[in-house]
Amino acid sequence: FIARFTLQSSLQAFRKNISNGSPVFSPFKGNINDTSLLNVNQIFSNTLSFNRASTVWGADVTSISNYSKSLLTYGFETNQFKEWNIKSRINFSKAYTFEMVQKTAANKLFTPSFKNRNYNIKTFSLAPRFTYLSGTVFRVQTGYQFTKKTNDAVYGGERATFHSLIIESKYNSVSSTSLTGNFTYTNIHYTGQTNSTVSYIMLDALLPGKNFLWRLELTKRLLNNLELSFEYEGRKPGDARTIHTGRASIRALL
Repeated sequence: FIARFTLQSSLQAFRKNISNGSPVFSPFKGNINDTSLLNVNQIFSNTLSFNRASTVWGADVTSISNYSKSLLTYGFETNQFKEWNIKSRINFSKAYTFEMVQKTAANKLFTPSFKNRNYNIKTFSLAPRFTYLSGTVFRVQTGYQFTKKTNDAVYGGERATFHSLIIESKYNSVSSTSLTGNFTYTNIHYTGQTNSTVSYIMLDALLPGKNFLWRLELTKRLLNNLELSFEYEGRKPGDARTIHTGRASIRALL
C-alpha cells in the first residue's frame, strides 16, 4: 500500500503591553517585564496526517500548545495547556467505520494571589467508537470513553476516573429537515473536595457518581433563506436535580 503524509502547522501570537514610547512590531519579542505586560496569548498546533484522503484507513497525530498570561485586578494569572491527540480510523465499507482516539494532556493554572485556585492536571483518555452511515439519510455513532485525571500533589492531589457511554445519531427526512440526538452516560469516581475550582475543571462541570446528558435538535428549512430550529437539552448530574433547557431560534441565511 501507499501511505501519504500531510503536515499542517499554525501559530497564533497576541500580546498587549504598556507602551514605553516606541512601537513593538514583533509579537515574539521577549524580555518584557511583568510591570509592562497586560496580556499575552500563544497557540501553536501541528497535525501530521497519514492517508488523510483514503477511504480505507487513516490516522492523525495532533499536538496543541496554548500559553496565556494576563494582568487582572488581583494580579497575574498564567494558564498553560498541552495536548497530544492520536486518531486512527478503519472503514470496513462505505457504511461502517471504526475509530480510536487517544489523548494525553496537561492543564496548568497559576495565580499567586489565590493559591487555592492553582492546579496542574494531567489527563489521559481512550475512546473507541463505531459509526454506521446509511447514505445521506441516517447516521448513528456509539462509543465508550475512559478518562483519568490527576492533579499534582502540590496542589491537592485530586483524582478522577470517568467511564462514559455515548450515542449520537442524525436523521435527514428530506433535504430541508433534520433531527439530531445525543445521549451520554458517565460514571465518575472522584477523590477530593467538591464545589471548588479544581473539582469543576476535573469533573467537566459534572458530579461524582452517575451523570446523564441528552440533547435533541430539530431543524427545518422554511424558505430558501430561512431556517427554524428547536433544541432541547437535559442533564442529571450525580445526586442533583434534573435540569431541562429548551431553545427556539430562526436564522436568515444570506
